Amino acid sequence: MKERCDRGELLDLLDATANDAIDQTGWARLEEILLADSDARILYRRYVNAHVGLKQCLTSRAEKPAPRPKKSPTLGFLGETAWTMADFFWRPTSFSLLVGVGLPLLCIVLLAVQIRSPRSIEPTPTIAGSVCVARLGRTLDCVWERQSVPPVEGTPLMIDQRLDVTRGLAEIVMANGATVLVEGPVSLLIDSDRLVSLDDGKLTARVPKQARGFTVRAAGVEIVDIGTEFGVIVTDRRNAADVEVFQGEVELAAAGHRDRQTTV
Repeated sequence: MKERCDRGELLDLLDATANDAIDQTGWARLEEILLADSDARILYRRYVNAHVGLKQCLTSRAEKPAPRPKKSPTLGFLGETAWTMADFFWRPTSFSLLVGVGLPLLCIVLLAVQIRSPRSIEPTPTIAGSVCVARLGRTLDCVWERQSVPPVEGTPLMIDQRLDVTRGLAEIVMANGATVLVEGPVSLLIDSDRLVSLDDGKLTARVPKQARGFTVRAAGVEIVDIGTEFGVIVTDRRNAADVEVFQGEVELAAAGHRDRQTTV
């Protein structure tokens, strides 16, 4: 398992950034962490969104809010997030991070333009008798394997359908409400609306209460959610799974041996 950054150090750097109290050494360290750790980038985006949202909420009580752009009909939440983060990234001290964080937002906007442009897209063929148990959510810079027609947001996903992503991010929304985010290169099999198999790559899962029991099978281990958010990494060469629980608890058991579970 690759070395991960210290979460406390990252939060201290983010707090200093939000309060304009970070120096050049701190900026260099923060940039090093974000470039090396994808989970740190996820935490960074969440922290920035929360900070900007709180600041806007407090400001709106004292003065009339400035007119905001219209909601993006295509991007939804991501479109609104792009506008709220724009003010933060135009600060001179934040420019060094613009390449690493701002460019993905630009790619999302370009993707929305392509989706809305008038062109004929052949519908993804469905297998007779197949059951739809999920749909494809938002994607970013995705390169798909074995797909004559690349899937787009909203594409239905069936039982026993395999998703192979060479690079990029893809969100899978299960019918029971669970959300799975995969990062290429990754190979994932959708077994049902409550079970997916990760053969290779990395994923994070967020499971609401109504989807309790959602399971990820990886390297001979079943990770059973009991209401939480967790991440799994599988490497072909090691034939082993690394599990990290971000919030709550999960139960671990060898595949087919639920009677011998370990809670993490």
